[in-house]
Amino acid sequence: MIALFSFDLIDRSNYTVIMQETTKEKYRPKILAIRLYHHKKHEFFVDDFINLEELDYLLSEVSCGESDLTPAGKAFINEYYGFTQLSSKIFDLKDSKLLREDASLKTSEDVEKWLIQIEPMDTLTFIEHARGNIDKDSKLRDDLMPPS
Repeated sequence: MIALFSFDLIDRSNYTVIMQETTKEKYRPKILAIRLYHHKKHEFFVDDFINLEELDYLLSEVSCGESDLTPAGKAFINEYYGFTQLSSKIFDLKDSKLLREDASLKTSEDVEKWLIQIEPMDTLTFIEHARGNIDKDSKLRDDLMPPS
């Protein structure tokens, strides 16, 4: 029997590139992270997340509560990199700010577990609840959510 299509016939690296490009375009209008302190750069987008050094720096801020991933940001990381692959890439960085500043992350498996357990918008939600700015019926804006 002759198969009409075979994944083995497609160069897997080209397939990955095509999928990453598709993911980038799908998430381009989304806000992927928010910095919680006064700084000239308050919001992060696709181009920030595909720069591994910048993403590593941002994740170090997420780790200490200075920034938050949005639901779209966490979904983008999973779709574009995959938690396992991003963990390995961070662990392979020569001077990872995330690994320097979070002593609990000793292996790439630790980084992967941490990425999976990140609760998007956790710190900002806590702050805004404490300020009385969020009621129980509040919903996040569409630009913070993954594409449907």
